[in-house]
Amino acid sequence: VHVRVVADHRPASVRAVDRFLERLPPEKRGIFLCRYWYFDPVAEIAARFGRTENSVAVILSRLRQKLRRELLEGGFAL
Repeated sequence: VHVRVVADHRPASVRAVDRFLERLPPEKRGIFLCRYWYFDPVAEIAARFGRTENSVAVILSRLRQKLRRELLEGGFAL
């Protein structure tokens, strides 16, 4: 079996965020991406995921804190 390895030329910060997202449970990943990739309003995200707006806001806040912590621990200056 021959495996071809492709070099990843993306910036280290992009790879770090990708790793962060890959480790999230699907629902939290979806909420994060809806807000910060697609710029969906919190109200729409809450309706889509069957949660309250407050619940979505708390999840987003905690995910931002977790991402910040992981990036700082990885040596990234924020």
